[in-house]
Amino acid sequence: MKSSEKLGKLTVYNGSVPERITFGNTVICPATREVFVRGGKAKLPWRTFDVLLLLVQADGEVVPKEEILRQVWGGDFVNDSNLTQAIAQIRKAIDPPPDGKSYIETVPRIGYRLFASAKPPALEAARNGQIVSASQLPPIARHAAPLPRFRLPVLIAVAAILLVAGLALYWMRIQDRWAEENSHSIAVLPLEDLSGDQEQEYFSAGITASLILNLAKIKALRVVSPASALPSTKARKTPAEIARELGVDYVLRGTVERHGDHARLTAQLIAAAGGRQVWAESYERDLQEIPELQGEMSRVIARKVRVQVTPEDQVRLSRIQPVNRNAYEAYLKGRYYQAKRTDDGLKKSIAFFQEAVSRDPGYAQAYAGLADSHTYMANHGFLPPRDAVPQAKAMAAKALEIDDTLAEGHTSLAYIRMVYDWDWPGAEYEFRRSIELDPGYAKAHSLFACYFTLQRRFDEAIGEIRRALELDPLSIYDNTNLGWHLHAARRYGAAIDQFRKTLDMDPGCVEAHQGLGRALEQEESYGEAIAEFQKAISLAGGTPTNLAALAHAYARSGKASDARKVAELLGALSHRTYVPSYEMAIVSTALGNQTEAFTWLEKGYRERDGYLWLWLNVDPRFDPLRPSPRFMALVDNMHLPH
Repeated sequence: MKSSEKLGKLTVYNGSVPERITFGNTVICPATREVFVRGGKAKLPWRTFDVLLLLVQADGEVVPKEEILRQVWGGDFVNDSNLTQAIAQIRKAIDPPPDGKSYIETVPRIGYRLFASAKPPALEAARNGQIVSASQLPPIARHAAPLPRFRLPVLIAVAAILLVAGLALYWMRIQDRWAEENSHSIAVLPLEDLSGDQEQEYFSAGITASLILNLAKIKALRVVSPASALPSTKARKTPAEIARELGVDYVLRGTVERHGDHARLTAQLIAAAGGRQVWAESYERDLQEIPELQGEMSRVIARKVRVQVTPEDQVRLSRIQPVNRNAYEAYLKGRYYQAKRTDDGLKKSIAFFQEAVSRDPGYAQAYAGLADSHTYMANHGFLPPRDAVPQAKAMAAKALEIDDTLAEGHTSLAYIRMVYDWDWPGAEYEFRRSIELDPGYAKAHSLFACYFTLQRRFDEAIGEIRRALELDPLSIYDNTNLGWHLHAARRYGAAIDQFRKTLDMDPGCVEAHQGLGRALEQEESYGEAIAEFQKAISLAGGTPTNLAALAHAYARSGKASDARKVAELLGALSHRTYVPSYEMAIVSTALGNQTEAFTWLEKGYRERDGYLWLWLNVDPRFDPLRPSPRFMALVDNMHLPH
């Protein structure tokens, strides 16, 4: 095949398309569109396979994003998120090379390439259709030492043991292969509210989120949340088109209509292949029966998509308990306002969760919600930690006292132990317990990534945040977090690329503007960094985080007088509201006042400042302080690695 010819819709860059292409432990069969890793078949959506083949055919050259989108998506209206998701699927499917780096290298602002150093010399032979034969492998020694003489009964016993072990291993492989080949993915679109009342938005949003959580309890089912599916629904695309874009096998859509204390739910399951309807049903239930209904629907959907519901899955689904209808409604409102992450939204969420537990004292999920809202209040600087954290810890403990199998409760407690107790073994245990109970709980993976970053285990951190993004590929929150983890690992080019990609998805994301500014500053692009911080301030106002970041960038760029003016604004703000000591330390460090910076950091340590746990040990803005014994003492007191 010449370089100008096409394989389906895919234009080959150069060379021919062989029968097989190999690198590392991966074998690609272009004719059958199959990928094998260590002999096992890796499942890749058809467009994702085309991206992989295009990168392989580029022979180590960078392939621009626009070129990949043009060749693989054929000019359809798509954005970078489709490509980013495909790259993530490839990285997950193929084994990493021996040095631990990904085969796929991101070239910031340009595109991707198959990392040339990862390709062994044998790849060129494989590219021409040749397969390395056994004769090319190191020869087996032909003069082995003679076997000792065993008695026949011993030989028979050994053979029997080996046979049983072999059969057991074979059976395990059969089960693993069955699970792999019978796992499926589903995108749950936001349930459409038929009431026509905007004040009921919390109801449809809450039921959608709860249905996703229930479906995610089925281990063999990958569930994509509405944050990923919503942009496609706004574009008025068909379910089949949405499924192809998100790389899922099925799409679940439906409606919800509230009538007093009753609700009518309809659901329709559509297969990506051909867009055919697989299942549809309508339910009418009392509000307090909705949680049980969602477990019932999850089991039905699992049967329709032909995934195995294991006994462990059944146990997870059966734990759903009926709740008081008024408590359930208050809980939905609490989660709705909590998602806003604003001062007013979090205060409202606390009020609604408190109403829920007052109406139903055994409502474990509502206690977990209270724990989360209080930790967010402290972590976003809306309340001093000394006021918020004891409440959060008590609520998380109460949730687990009621239901020790509640993944949300273990994640809430893990977060508290990590952020404010600095109990790293305890936090890791709680995260792992949460994921064991509910592997599809994206929030647990997202926060576990923070734990690994604090421990300077950056590859594990990035792996966990990518797992969260597999469950919710277009989550603005986790796409931003991926940028922060890359920044913490000092991979600034990749962080800039990720933050820009997030802003393409949501230009109004304040945290992404903040992160982009921080990464640009480290790359000494001070003008661009200052512009990003000013944009964040225009969107969210002069918050302590935004003001401190702007002051630091001014100081780094040589504009000390501008930095001092912003520092004065921050000082004035501290007289009116809570300002984390961490941010004051940032400004002092930027202005070269190390003694004052340590005073603020030590104050933050005593106050259990929530910003201290996340950034102290990885924030490059504190590099001037790191050689000091006072800085090392802080790190040691927080039990963090150097």
